[in-house]
Amino acid sequence: MVAFSSIPRLRPPALLEGWDAVFHLVQFAGFGLLLYRPLARHGADARRACWLTLAVSAAMAAAYEGHKLMVPGRHTYPYDYVTDLFGALAGLGLAQFIRGRNEHGEVPGDQGHL
Repeated sequence: MVAFSSIPRLRPPALLEGWDAVFHLVQFAGFGLLLYRPLARHGADARRACWLTLAVSAAMAAAYEGHKLMVPGRHTYPYDYVTDLFGALAGLGLAQFIRGRNEHGEVPGDQGHL
């Protein structure tokens, strides 16, 4: 995440112009998913793992947006921060869905078909 935001005056290719919100959602969904899974596995109960994931995601989103202020030609907007948080929530929801399926003995993606 930080590597790309460190590039001064970074512009997306013309084909991807206007997809900024999607990039924020996807990268923070991955962050939320990857953060929650080990927290929930290593002793923290699900509720504590959720809150910790949200707190760390909020701090990371703030740091990420603040970091862009120090890079020439980069800007930050409040809706980017909100989009980052929605992405983290989506990743957290996906992680809980996968965890719930695994706890009930089901394999994610297995619909009982041959």
